[in-house]
Formats: sequence, C-alpha cells, structure tokens
Amino acid sequence: MLIFLQERRLPLSLCGWQMRNRLIYLPISSITEWFAIPMVNLRVISLAAPFVLCTSLFALSLVQAQSLPTKKKSDISAPAPQAKTVSLSNIPHAVATAFCETYPNAALVSATWVERNAETCIKLHTSEGTKTRDLLYRLSGELIEMAETISPIALPEAVKETIHEEFSRAEILSAKRLVSAAPTLYEVTLSFGAEKETLIYDAKGVLVRKVEHLPRAVQKAFEAQYPRAEILAFSKQDEDGFVRWVIESREGQSHREIVYAETGEVVAISERLFPIDLPEAIKETLAESFSGSTLITAKRLTQVQYHISVSDSSGNTMLALDATGKLLDMDAQSEHVLLSLATSPAPSQDLKAEEDAIAPIPVALPDPEVDLAVALKPIKVEEPLAAIAAEKKERPVIIVRRYYAPSLGWIPPIMRLWRPSWWW
Repeated sequence: MLIFLQERRLPLSLCGWQMRNRLIYLPISSITEWFAIPMVNLRVISLAAPFVLCTSLFALSLVQAQSLPTKKKSDISAPAPQAKTVSLSNIPHAVATAFCETYPNAALVSATWVERNAETCIKLHTSEGTKTRDLLYRLSGELIEMAETISPIALPEAVKETIHEEFSRAEILSAKRLVSAAPTLYEVTLSFGAEKETLIYDAKGVLVRKVEHLPRAVQKAFEAQYPRAEILAFSKQDEDGFVRWVIESREGQSHREIVYAETGEVVAISERLFPIDLPEAIKETLAESFSGSTLITAKRLTQVQYHISVSDSSGNTMLALDATGKLLDMDAQSEHVLLSLATSPAPSQDLKAEEDAIAPIPVALPDPEVDLAVALKPIKVEEPLAAIAAEKKERPVIIVRRYYAPSLGWIPPIMRLWRPSWWW
C-alpha cells in the first residue's frame, strides 16, 4: 500500500525532506515506523487541524481587539459645546447689566419671555463650563428664581439618605438647586431602568412634590404641530377640575406659549412678535395714539373656543366652551368685542327679514318595515355542550402516514466529510 504526497503551492517538510511540486511515493510501513503511531491517528490529526486553525484565528482577533484604544467614559458623557449664543443686546438693558455683574464668566444661550403671576418676565438659559443655569428676571433686572445644575455628590446628606432608603436601585441622572424667595429646594431626576421620575426635596430630605411629565397625547400634538420647536418648560394647571398643560417653546427667534387640554386639543396660543412683525394697521394706531411711548412686548393671542346654541322650553341659549370642556362666560367675552361690534355696519332690513323667516325644519324618520313572519318565527336554542358535541361528531378525521428516511442532520459537520463510502 502506497501513499501519494503532492504539494503545489507551499513547501511540505516531512522527516527533514523539502519537497516542492513533485510527486513522492512512500510505503505505508515506512510512515508508521517513522511516526511510531498507527494509521488511525493520521485521521485524528486531520480532524483536529480545523479546530486548531479556528482557535488560532480567534486568539489573533482577541489580541487585535485588545490593542485598539478604548474610549473613556468621560469622553462619551461629556456635553457637546454650545454652537451659538444670544447677544445681550436682544434683552432689556437692566437685565443684561444685572446678569453681567452677577455672572461675568457665563455665556447667554437663549432668552425667553414668560408670564409669571400676570407679570411679564424674561428667562435666561446660560452656561458656564459644564454648569448650566436658568435665571428668571423681572424687566427691572431683579432676579426672581434660579435653577442651577449641580453634581449628585453636592446634594445634602439628608437628600441622599432619603433617596438611598426609598429608591435603593435607582440611579441619579441629574440634580439641580432651585433658589428663590422660598427655602432652597433640590430637583433630582432618577432612572428606574427605562422609566424616569423627577422629584423635588428640601434641604432636610423631605419630598416636596413630584414633577409632572407631559401626557403622551399632549406631546404628540405638540410634535405634530411644531416639529422643529424646542420645549423650554411646561407646567400643569388645574382650574375647577379642568386640567390644562402650558408649554413654553422656542423655534428660532420665535417664542410661543401653548395651552393644551389633556387630550392634546389646543386651548390657546400666545406667540411673541417683534415690532416689525405687527400688522400695519396696529403700527399706525400706536404711532397716532402712543407716539411718546416705548413698545416693550408684543404678543399674538389665539384662543380656540366652541360656540354652541341650545334650545329648551325657556328659549335659545348660546354657550362657549374651550377644549377642556370648561364653560366660558359669554358676557365677559362680549365686552372685548364691543368696540368692533359698535363700528360694524348694521344688517339691512331685508337680510333681517330673511333670517327671521327661516324656521327650524322638522325631520321625520320613516318607520322601519318589519317582517312579521321572520320576527315571530321561534328561534331554536341549543345547549352549548350539545352544540360542541354535535360539531365533534361531524368533524372529519384525516389520518396521515409519515415515512421517515435516514438523514445526515444528526452527524456533526466535520464528521460528514470523512464518512466511509458504505455509509448512507
């Protein structure tokens, strides 16, 4: 019995002989004597070769992966630098002076006009290094509120102990210090897996309140109506059981305050306007009546109301409701439009006569036709168990014969290449 060894590409070394591109005949007895192993071990060696090759490639990939530079956690969580800032010339002079004196190294990111307790204020979003602040000023330059980001380590010990006792598995995502005329509060945002919750504590670790999150319907309505706008702040208002959500947003140089119902319906929209964007008629009226005055703010208010007329035994009644279902006062609204109604031309006598001639049109629905033969026919009701039993009796039974053939699926992939010729 002879073994044929042929090598065409790589040199083959066997017992010290170098062979390239040539055919060699070796007796089987010589090979078993040289290696001092039976011929069966040659097959074992050939089977182990792919395993050794795969192990080598896996080890090489691990070495290459360890040599790659790893990204530090600080690089991932580092906040991106602000792309642009707002000029101080866009805000009142008194506010700009107070801001520069208190925070000389801070940069102004954005400025928003807001309403607080029926008073027009300005809210500044600033940044100083990795720290951000939200400053609420009066137009006179007086600071009302400040919200400053702090490290979770800087929280009072009482607050940290309360969070550890009540939310031992929660992770603190962010923390803020809220400074106002009232005692200082601390706003903490916790993460419970995929859920988040924002809580506000006092310095003693007592829970003051939970920060409400926008309902999903309100958030979807806002994103659909203003896809490019950014939500700056939102609040929840409850008036006589009617819940409203007020969203302060910004889109470029435009600032809006939208009031939503819980269902996502718009109640009112207040949009800040620049003097140049006012209608020409309003500019002319201001120039004639208030020539020596200074224009501070201008807003366009849009209210969504539903006017419904109902009739009963006492007569007709006109109702006004908003999207939350709250009943509005028609008399109070009529005072706002009294001037426009006084200047509008009176309707002509012919038009008034035509309107009075129109009366409510009664609508008579036809009587439905009923087939007495079908209506009086008795209905056969079967017991549930009897109906199921009858269905089982009528259900056909199909017997399928299966034939099984030998398969190589249970043989390991490597062993299939070296199976004997007599194997199936």
